[in-house]
Amino acid sequence: RLPEALAQAGLAGFEDVPVARLSAGQQRRVALARLWLTRAALWVLDEPFTAIDVNGVARLTRRMAAHTAQGGMVILTTH
Repeated sequence: RLPEALAQAGLAGFEDVPVARLSAGQQRRVALARLWLTRAALWVLDEPFTAIDVNGVARLTRRMAAHTAQGGMVILTTH
C-alpha cells in the first residue's frame, strides 16, 4: 500500500529519501500519502494546497472527491 500511496502523491522513487531532504511541497505530499493510508472517515486538512504544485492540487482534489464519494468527509481551511 505504501508504494501505491507514494505514487499517487507523485513521490514514486522517493521511498528511501529522508523527509528532511525533500522540498516543502514534497513533505506536504508525504503527509497526504500518510493520510491516504489510514481508514479515517473524517479528513481535517489545514491549508492542504499550500506548497503544492498544480499537478499536486489536481491529485489532492481527485482524492478528496473519491473520499467523499465513498461516504467520507473532508473539512479544510484555505485562504
